[in-house]
Amino acid sequence: MRFSKNKLSKRLKACVALTVLTSVAATSVARAHQGGNPDRLTPKAQKNLLKSLKPQSYPTGPIQQPPYATDPAGNGPTGKAKKKQGTTGNLFERTLAAIADAIVPSAQAAVPAGSQVDLKVLVIATDGNEPSYAAITSFLDMASVPYDTLLAANDSTLLTSGCNLVAKLYVGATASACAPTTHAAYQAVILTTSTLVYCTTSSCQYAFGYPAWTALAAYEKQFGVREANLYTIPGGWRPNCLTDPTCPSDTLGLVAATGPNGLSYQDTTATPITNATLSSVGQTVFPYINAANPLTISNAWTYFAAPVDSTTKALLTVPNGAGVSVLASAYANPDGREVMALTMDHNPNLIHSVALGYGVINWVTKGVFLGERQVSMLAQPDDLLIPDDRWDTTCPSISTLNTQGYLNPPYAAAPSGYSLSQPGCTPSDLAYAATAPSEYPNLDPKITSAIMSWYSAKGIDPTTVQYRMTGQDLQNVVNWQNGVRGTATGAAFRLEFPFNGYGTSAFANDTLTPAVKTNKNQFNWISHTYDHAYLNPTAPYPNPVSTGVFSAAISTSTILSEWNQNDTIARNTLQLTNYYKDSVVHPSISGLDYYNSMLALGPTKFNAKFSVTDTSVPDEQGVYPNTGWWNYTASNANSMLEIPRYPLNLYYNVTTPDEWVSEYNYFYGPGGSFASDFWNLGRNIAYNEILGHESDTWLLRLLKGDQNPIMAHQSNLRAFTWSGPADSTIGLTAGPNHTLLGDVINATLTKYNKIFNLPLLSPSLHNLGLQYQRRTDRFLNRSGITATYNQAAGSQTISISYTKPAATGSGTTSGVTNCDPGYRPLPGPGSDLRPLPCSNQNTAWTWYTATKSQNPNPATSVTVPLTGVTYGTSPLVYGGQTTSYVTLSSGATVNVSVPSAW
Repeated sequence: MRFSKNKLSKRLKACVALTVLTSVAATSVARAHQGGNPDRLTPKAQKNLLKSLKPQSYPTGPIQQPPYATDPAGNGPTGKAKKKQGTTGNLFERTLAAIADAIVPSAQAAVPAGSQVDLKVLVIATDGNEPSYAAITSFLDMASVPYDTLLAANDSTLLTSGCNLVAKLYVGATASACAPTTHAAYQAVILTTSTLVYCTTSSCQYAFGYPAWTALAAYEKQFGVREANLYTIPGGWRPNCLTDPTCPSDTLGLVAATGPNGLSYQDTTATPITNATLSSVGQTVFPYINAANPLTISNAWTYFAAPVDSTTKALLTVPNGAGVSVLASAYANPDGREVMALTMDHNPNLIHSVALGYGVINWVTKGVFLGERQVSMLAQPDDLLIPDDRWDTTCPSISTLNTQGYLNPPYAAAPSGYSLSQPGCTPSDLAYAATAPSEYPNLDPKITSAIMSWYSAKGIDPTTVQYRMTGQDLQNVVNWQNGVRGTATGAAFRLEFPFNGYGTSAFANDTLTPAVKTNKNQFNWISHTYDHAYLNPTAPYPNPVSTGVFSAAISTSTILSEWNQNDTIARNTLQLTNYYKDSVVHPSISGLDYYNSMLALGPTKFNAKFSVTDTSVPDEQGVYPNTGWWNYTASNANSMLEIPRYPLNLYYNVTTPDEWVSEYNYFYGPGGSFASDFWNLGRNIAYNEILGHESDTWLLRLLKGDQNPIMAHQSNLRAFTWSGPADSTIGLTAGPNHTLLGDVINATLTKYNKIFNLPLLSPSLHNLGLQYQRRTDRFLNRSGITATYNQAAGSQTISISYTKPAATGSGTTSGVTNCDPGYRPLPGPGSDLRPLPCSNQNTAWTWYTATKSQNPNPATSVTVPLTGVTYGTSPLVYGGQTTSYVTLSSGATVNVSVPSAW
């Protein structure tokens, strides 16, 4: 239900009378997805979700190979360099080789004594347009690993000199001196393509010349820095042979081979590779991948390779008839350098890319880096203990209303937001519109009137089309959840229910409340206000043009009472465990920009710390993975962290497959309101197909390590019997005790378990909030954090320090003097450090102009995750790795002992 108790009773009384009406105020058959209520997605939000079903596509194609003559040093494909020993390039190479050999006298991949290496990754791309560049930067961001990028095509000197590269690679080095130091700026190097070729409209060319490749090789040899190549053409020409200037190129340990299709390459867009298998060595590099199942490579151009000799270790292979072809490898170069090569293209949304991405990062950093990775499945079904409206599959389409004479004159085309041919609507929305027409400003009153007449003729009361879970429903959820917990990856899984305590005493013959008490230990719990009160004033908001036009303010005491009543129900009536007062979910995600609402939750009153937002609204999306942003509506102190939450295309008003299929096709089927035929099937989509698409979206987030919670609703947990066809690809079987949300989760886990063996975590919003708070502070204050590996004789440490940066973002006063003391305007798109209110109606608005990524209150201390090293009292062991959390005060340095040398 969308309203508070008082509003609820008034609306029900008013709406009962509507059953005999033939005309009501403006509303819509699609009201569930219009207006400002995120529980009822706006058209714009629905389109954002639509995009998530088909992630951004990236072009895939072969790596181009320009003529060898483009190399300024004159090296050619025959393996014989033109012996110009007096050239700058060759002289530079010999100098770097001599320095590297003096420091590393024999082939080894280790940091020599007296050296320092900063914990940061360097990503080298050509121009940044490579799909693999988007992939690796997104994966580094997701794991919060610090990195810099070098877009080589932007620096033309890299074709003829390596001095600018030297200045970037070595701390303290300059391009003019062009000399290495003993302090490395990066612990790892990742190349988007193995040859760094890029193409313009007229030609293709290399971004690195001979001296730059030589400088990179010398750097990697000097410090034992590993290199990963995301998209490799086997045998591709690359002139960086440090020990032998007559060699044609660096092979990376691979030569071209024939694949299962008889060719040396395959475009997997039309013909995926479905049987790629990890070798025994590959399983040690990618231990989190379920090696019992093959990995699929799709939508990416892929080369087939063979090892040059036994020093090349195959990681991922595919049968080719006579043996196997290599798709990923690790190679120990005779001069001591270690390189990884993957022969397929990547983008951020390909399953093979997200599956392999973390392993690449972990290998190239030698398993020690600033950052962390966890896989969390956190589902929050809102509105427990109160009803939600339902979608009516029998509600007539516009075409039917035309045919039966309810629309006169008939509609030849559907208005925006409507379907002409698809049936269905949320009937209670039509009834509510009559009592609050201003809440339905974009709806068609003629269509609403026609549908209400249709309901009246059928003798149906629209307000009764709702659903509230029963005690048996909840017990069914408990049984299902225990089944998930019995799987290898699901032992820690649990749902988290945002609840409304009003429902504990408002319903006769209530079986749900006793079931909640009985099963209180089975779930996590979040307060959702006592009776789902809407925490923003209703329209009109303050109007800077029309003096004195204001909505009625909602007092801080009224809002505080909503939270306090629900807290009392949680502690006394239900006696909930796994409940934290400091974590809340705002009904309809309202009140986060309302001064009185946030003041009620502030440190001196309810003292909430964490709330969620709705990521289908652009301004409520995060700017960095697995972080939130500080709410500054009522205070400029860091007191309330907003955490992004994803909605599903599993709507608040559906309880059965028939209802979901009807509403889903209302949007996406032929003639749908948001797409004429989104899936290009020429037909409506079926239940198992919906599960397939929605689980694909959720799966991608899990594999990436995206920990944002997922929004659902209690109505999605109604038990039903599935009598349709089984589908093993999504774990759908015939039988009783299904739920919509459970079936989506089952489908997601069926796919996840085939790819990953990592255990799923389900932290409470409180515990997730603590993690997001650490990461948000680290992101906002990242410029003040440094970490350096120090290699001494016989011992090694990592020194981590923090210096509080300068504040960014400032206060601004508007020139508008008409102001509601309880409400103020948003400072603009992209700004979520919230404005302060005016003190009276004749005082100008004042607000912070900082965006989410700006930092008006720098932290005095930050906590940094360090993976691969045990430190402190509470390290996290996950997926076979240890992550320690190092707390740093501004101006202080913490030294962490590293047990073995790099």
